[in-house]
Amino acid sequence: MNDSFGISFDFWNTLYANGEESERARLRESYFYKVASRYTNPDRERISTAFRGSTALFLNEWRQNFRTPTAEERIRYIAAELNLNLSHPDIIEIGDYFGRLIFEVPPQKIAAVDQVIPVLAKSHPLAIISDTGYISGKYIRYFLKEEGLLPFFTSLVFSDEHPNSKPHRSVFQTTCSTMKTVASRLIHIGDLEHTDVAGIKNFGGISIKFTGADDTASDLSDADFQCDSYPQLPSLIDKIASSESGVYFS
Repeated sequence: MNDSFGISFDFWNTLYANGEESERARLRESYFYKVASRYTNPDRERISTAFRGSTALFLNEWRQNFRTPTAEERIRYIAAELNLNLSHPDIIEIGDYFGRLIFEVPPQKIAAVDQVIPVLAKSHPLAIISDTGYISGKYIRYFLKEEGLLPFFTSLVFSDEHPNSKPHRSVFQTTCSTMKTVASRLIHIGDLEHTDVAGIKNFGGISIKFTGADDTASDLSDADFQCDSYPQLPSLIDKIASSESGVYFS
């Protein structure tokens, strides 16, 4: 059993801000149109409508069933809405393009992430627990490797590679098992109340809501702590670790 507190991070809007998601959305629709044109003369408005339906499908599964449909599932849904019988290679091609958009339209690194993560990794096992959309865990790994941060994380749980997404307790249990720690010694840092904060608290861990990318409803948060910048984290983690109960309310 690891005596150190394990620390897990969300990826989106915690390690990296979403960035120009609207531009990624535009490029996804354009690329789908390009591939669909191999089969028919597609209507751009119908494609946009099908993409919106795919988003509704995703949100329903995520919120109700704690599962995130993969990019391939969503592409198949869009094709079905358009009565388009895409070949499997074309579906894979579209999904790969969607994933590679993390490089073409990259998310924005939160200030001081690259300074603080190596410091924390010296004293604590670090993990990422992230729900994924069109950009799969595979491409987030590639991105983190290129950014030089991948070696600092001992556990990576992405929802497209796991039966469940946050806030399901299984994603936190998988992380604890890999880190060889227990729920009460897992600190999870994330921006979303219903997945990050509620998920780790229901699991029995410690929650830090990160508000440096999005401070929506921060005044109403149930998080044990809030943090709006990475330079604050080492001292906050030290306070948690040094408290007798392991929970130090700010």
